[in-house]
Amino acid sequence: MRQKCLSPPNPYAFGFDVQDDHYTNYQNRKEQSDGKKITGSYSVVDSDGFLRTVQYTADPKEGFKAEVTRQPTDIKVKIPKPLPQFQTQQKYAHQDPQQYLQEVPVQRGEHHQQQPEYQQY
Repeated sequence: MRQKCLSPPNPYAFGFDVQDDHYTNYQNRKEQSDGKKITGSYSVVDSDGFLRTVQYTADPKEGFKAEVTRQPTDIKVKIPKPLPQFQTQQKYAHQDPQQYLQEVPVQRGEHHQQQPEYQQY
């Protein structure tokens, strides 16, 4: 049996803004609802330095609608450089491979004797 909601959704509003110059992470979001319709927007700087903004609305009658725009900026996005491969291998070289083994019981028919099996991770 399906029940109807006895009270309408509560109005709300929230938002956040990130301004991280070190990692060139710039984004924000704002959303509000009157209990019937949701409106909001979010923006993020893409890897090509363009600011992508999405403005949206959502309600039971019209559904979800969004408009996306892109604008150039003077932001130069910093792309992190991966560590050289040999440094990553050396970091884990001292660890014992046996520590990654785990006993896993295997279900077999009643006529087989159960023996532990090992899986390597």
